[in-house]
Amino acid sequence: SARASSGAGRASADRFVRIPAPEAAEHSEGAAMVCNGFFAPGLVKGSLCWLVIGLVATAVQSAYFVKETPKITIQESRQLGRVVVWTSVICMWMFW
Repeated sequence: SARASSGAGRASADRFVRIPAPEAAEHSEGAAMVCNGFFAPGLVKGSLCWLVIGLVATAVQSAYFVKETPKITIQESRQLGRVVVWTSVICMWMFW
């Protein structure tokens, strides 16, 4: 009786054909997938664009938005402008 049930199980298993997994067929043993991580081309290009925007904004701020008033000196105005420019550029870069 036990032998008959094991034979029946073997007959049903013979009906199925084993097909190798597609992953095993596509990759050789020595090949490995490489992750770009933080150096992905899009991230590098976008980060460089934000750096250029920050440098241009700093130049514009230094040329046109530095003003001495009775309560603030030219040096303080320049420093405040740089803080505003780089804080905003870094925040926009992080939200990008």
